This record gives sequence, C-alpha cells and structure tokens, in this order.
Amino acid sequence: MKNADVLKKAVERIPGAVYQGIGTARRYNTTSEHGYMVKLPGWTYPVTIDAVTGECSYDNYNGSWGNIAELDKLSQGYAVEAAKMVAEREGRECEELKLDDGSIKLVVSLGGGGYGVDPDGGAPVVGGWSV
Repeated sequence: MKNADVLKKAVERIPGAVYQGIGTARRYNTTSEHGYMVKLPGWTYPVTIDAVTGECSYDNYNGSWGNIAELDKLSQGYAVEAAKMVAEREGRECEELKLDDGSIKLVVSLGGGGYGVDPDGGAPVVGGWSV
C-alpha cells in the first residue's frame, strides 16, 4: 500500500475509518512507526503503512484493541482501488461486483470482453478480474 491516493480511496470505503496522513504513531509498548496513518473503526492505535515498502505496522493486542477484519477490509479496498486506477488509466471501464462471501469481483472491459487475474496466481479468468 504505497500510493497515498489509492489508500485514501480505500479508507473511504470503510465507514468510520480515517486517513490521518503521514506521521509517527506511538504504540502501547512505546515503539513508534512512521508512515501513512489510518485509524480503523474500533482500533485503539492507528495502523501505520510504510510509504516505501507498503508494509503495515499495528498493535491490536491480539484483537483486544482492534478487529483484524477491519485491516482486511482496508487491504481488500486498496487492491480494488489500485486495480480500478490502472484500468481507468488505460481507458477501460470497470464494474465492481460484491459477492455473497464478502469478496469483490472487478470486471474490466477490453472493448471486446473482459479479462481477469486469478488471485491465487493461476491462469487469467475470462470475464472478470477477481481481487
């Protein structure tokens, strides 16, 4: 998660989440991390994302200070927004479909149809891009 613009869009997808910009987050154990800071709903401390590596640092005290599902939503939202940004930059139309299991399918047009990428690294998926 290196792109601040994409990260902001991913944060907007989560009700109650707040993008706090670049800063240094202090943790309970007095360590600190510098990077993009995101306050997730129900979390005691913000998640910090290294602007160079994209790695997340956080302290949720094994779920007591924050539900990891909120961080999963952020990662999923970032993946979707990043894919949409690339597709739109190439002049492609995107359709986002929310599936019953909570996953998201992003269908990207190629003019004559759609294409996709298997998230497990397999062959392309005809008809959509599953992120």
